[in-house]
Amino acid sequence: MEYVPNGQYFFYHKELPAAERAVEAARRAGKDKECPADFQAAEKMKNDAYKLYYACHTKEAIAKANEAIAATNALCPKIPETPKPAPAPAPTPAAPTVSLSADSTSLEQGSCTRLTWSTTNASSASIDQGLGSVELRGSRQVCPT
Repeated sequence: MEYVPNGQYFFYHKELPAAERAVEAARRAGKDKECPADFQAAEKMKNDAYKLYYACHTKEAIAKANEAIAATNALCPKIPETPKPAPAPAPTPAAPTVSLSADSTSLEQGSCTRLTWSTTNASSASIDQGLGSVELRGSRQVCPT
């Protein structure tokens, strides 16, 4: 039994005041606004438990109070968020490649040849020995000194 000041009786079976506290805690948590129909049903169970108790149906009142507590605890269940899949790692860019060829395999001083090149997976290209920046694919006549 539990002492309850300001009640119709001074002492109640503990399940009835527990149901009262559960309903009031749900009200303070905003469940009466979040899911009003379910809240009202739980509150009605609690009120019915007291009516049964006052009518001397103690066992039924305790059962109804326990039902009210369970309904109150189940109010507005939080829907678990589905975890977002981790973003796929960015693919590793392929390494740049170059193909470079000359029309001649050897040159005599003062002679010229054509260089031809192509690249893959590159954003810029440069040829040393005085040519500098070039297109990613192309050809040029060169006359080394």
